[in-house]
Amino acid sequence: GGDVPALCQVQSTLSETLAKFGYEPEHRAYSPHLTFARAADPRGDALLAKCASLLEGQCFGDVMIRELVLYRSELSSKGATYTALLREPFMKTTAAEGVG
Repeated sequence: GGDVPALCQVQSTLSETLAKFGYEPEHRAYSPHLTFARAADPRGDALLAKCASLLEGQCFGDVMIRELVLYRSELSSKGATYTALLREPFMKTTAAEGVG
């Protein structure tokens, strides 16, 4: 669901713009997604896989994306650390429109 082509266009435009500054984009197709859980064991987690299978194709409603956040991901033996490098709003709201 959602406007996946528009999100893919944002990613494409961002990659093209960053390439001008030396960023090497990935050469695989962009696949927009949200990560809700990760298995602690790199071989996977049977219960998590079962839950994912049961939820496949489910719709959980719509969400408004208000900003793009560029993160640096640093991996260590303790797990990943994510640092927000840039936040850019998609839409600016006025005080009269409110937030919500």
